[in-house]
Amino acid sequence: MGTSGTRGKPALAILFADIHNYSRLMKKDEAQTLKRVDRAVRLIKSLARDYGGQIKNVAGDGVLALFQSAPQSVRFAVEMQREFRTDAVWNSEHDPIAFRIGINVGDVHDTETGIQGHSVNIAARLQALAPPGGICISDAVQQLARDIQGIELQSMGTPALKNIDEPIEVFGVTGGDDLHAVSHPAILVRETEEMIASESSIAVLPLDNLTGNPAISHICDGLTGDVIANLTRFRDMHVIAQRSSSAFRDHHTSPIQIAKMLGVRYLVDGGFQLALNKIRLQIRLMEARSERSLWSERFDGDLKDIFAFQDEVTAVIAARLSIEVGAAEQRKISILPTEVEAYGLILRGKEIYQRRSR
Repeated sequence: MGTSGTRGKPALAILFADIHNYSRLMKKDEAQTLKRVDRAVRLIKSLARDYGGQIKNVAGDGVLALFQSAPQSVRFAVEMQREFRTDAVWNSEHDPIAFRIGINVGDVHDTETGIQGHSVNIAARLQALAPPGGICISDAVQQLARDIQGIELQSMGTPALKNIDEPIEVFGVTGGDDLHAVSHPAILVRETEEMIASESSIAVLPLDNLTGNPAISHICDGLTGDVIANLTRFRDMHVIAQRSSSAFRDHHTSPIQIAKMLGVRYLVDGGFQLALNKIRLQIRLMEARSERSLWSERFDGDLKDIFAFQDEVTAVIAARLSIEVGAAEQRKISILPTEVEAYGLILRGKEIYQRRSR
């Protein structure tokens, strides 16, 4: 898809976004979902204006926006996703609202029934390829936006797109939770990778074998290793390798000393119990410096399903640890508004300040 429109006019960047699992959210709590979606749309409309975009259509769980600039559409998309990741942390009592975003460039036709065109259809198909909270862009957008600092564009090949005949190379936009830094370089970019690691670094200590049976130790080691492996999938987490944390098995060292020796801010410990065929896993997350417990939870299962228990529970634990560490880091910010719209206004104010300072 080219970057020039008809009659010499520049092609527009077309952004299509929809809410993942919208029907399930509506079925679970229709009133609350409608309220949250309305708030989300208002935030999207306000944010789009700051990036030169215009919301052209809102239909239930879908949003269609047009931008004069493809790079600005990508910057908007990553900022939008960051906003909703923040919202998911602050509203953890509800199922998160997660948008999938697709971006293409090309001609559009503004008709009585709405914005139409082949390029719009491609944007919708790209959106369907994106994971919840993710962004997919066409090769045409990639060529215009590849020089944006702070993001990575990973080729997904040329997947088949429904009712689209021509092959289109698709790129996923990645870069971690600091994607918003691309539009606020002087204010929000962290100065070094070491600083990032120190802020969200974590060590998972060997689980205590509380069964009294030494033969169970291998299960404890396997559970510990799986939690660590799942944590490493979160790009914003710096996770200490199991071989390093295992040095503190049956330790009598204080959490502060362990954290200092491993160079981490957060520690995870816990214990494994067995009674007849019932198993119990207790997990705790603490901030090492204060020795304050941030989160703890108990997981029960059946010994005969130990492998299924291990796979499911360790993935859940890792996800929850990532959320809790993220929430703890958010609390360290000097200004922490109680509403995501307020935080969005702060970020947009910083962006406007940056524009005036250039």
